[in-house]
Amino acid sequence: MKCSLLLRSTTIFTTKKCNQEPDLWNCNLYKATVMITQNTATSLFINSKKVVFIPATRSCLLLLLCICFMSGTVAAQKKKFYFPGWTYHKRNAVILGVSGGLWSSMDSARKTTSIGLKLEAPGVGLLAAFVPSSPVSETDSAFQVFKKKVVSEKVYGLSVSLTGTACNCTVNGVSVGGIAQIQGRVNGISFSPISFTEVHNGIQLSIFSQTYKMNGIQIGFMNKSSRTRGIQLGLWNRNEKRSLPILNWNFSD
Repeated sequence: MKCSLLLRSTTIFTTKKCNQEPDLWNCNLYKATVMITQNTATSLFINSKKVVFIPATRSCLLLLLCICFMSGTVAAQKKKFYFPGWTYHKRNAVILGVSGGLWSSMDSARKTTSIGLKLEAPGVGLLAAFVPSSPVSETDSAFQVFKKKVVSEKVYGLSVSLTGTACNCTVNGVSVGGIAQIQGRVNGISFSPISFTEVHNGIQLSIFSQTYKMNGIQIGFMNKSSRTRGIQLGLWNRNEKRSLPILNWNFSD
């Protein structure tokens, strides 16, 4: 059995088989088949039973189905929702509002999502500033190992740590640390005196910054990136092509 979306009798979206991924998809509850003619949806079927007539545009219907499938995934993973705040130390939690805690860990896979504001105090930034070697991948093989790791936390909004955080986190928005930060991925803007990030998409502001993949702009005294698509501004800038003072760049393989 497969969950499928039919467009003019043609399957354009298929999830994994339920009997292969029983923990990810509850197809008995969320199986949805939609018959579409031209740009208008005529009927919505759930578990092969016609339940509603929808005179909607194709884009609206696709949005509805995305919400349906996302809800199935969250339910199957036993996520718990908290509003207006809770601690991000709670596993498998979705926190709407303010999430707070003492510190994060590189080895912990909490699978927690914070939507709004994440506050961390005191954090582990002081320890992160004195790591004996760079925690950022130096080779493609090391980066592939990183990609296989489970993301510990996801933040949508603003992440603030008094001294700085150290976790395999994904921040979509703004990340701020008082001393040093070690993060998995940032999509947006980050600021910290010392910043280590595996993947950074956006603007990275720091005294010393290092990334494995950087798409955007690095600004600081010393900047380093192994896979660069953007500009580096600082006293000394190093990427896979060259090392230069003041201004460095790369936009090609």
